[in-house]
Amino acid sequence: MKLKINNKIFDGIYNENNILIIPLEDVGDVIFFKTWQNRARTAADRKQDYVDNITFEKITERGLLINCFPILSINEDFVELHYDYIIKL
Repeated sequence: MKLKINNKIFDGIYNENNILIIPLEDVGDVIFFKTWQNRARTAADRKQDYVDNITFEKITERGLLINCFPILSINEDFVELHYDYIIKL
C-alpha cells in the first residue's frame, strides 16, 4: 500500500494484528512522525488539532484514510498509523 504523507510516498503494510505499519529509514521521517505524535499528546482533546486524512493506493483500490494519527515505535524504526475509517475512491 502506497501512502502519501508530508509530500512523500511511504510503503505501508498491515501486520498480523491488522495494524498499518510504515517502516522508517530516514531521520527526517522519524522527526516528522515524532513531532506529529507529540502534537497529538499536547492537543486539548480536540481531535482536529492532531489528525490528518491520508491518501492511499493499492493495486486494486485507492482512497482516503480518515482521521489518522501515528504511534512511533520505541526503537523509532517504524510507525503505527491509526485511523478511524477508509473512504474508497
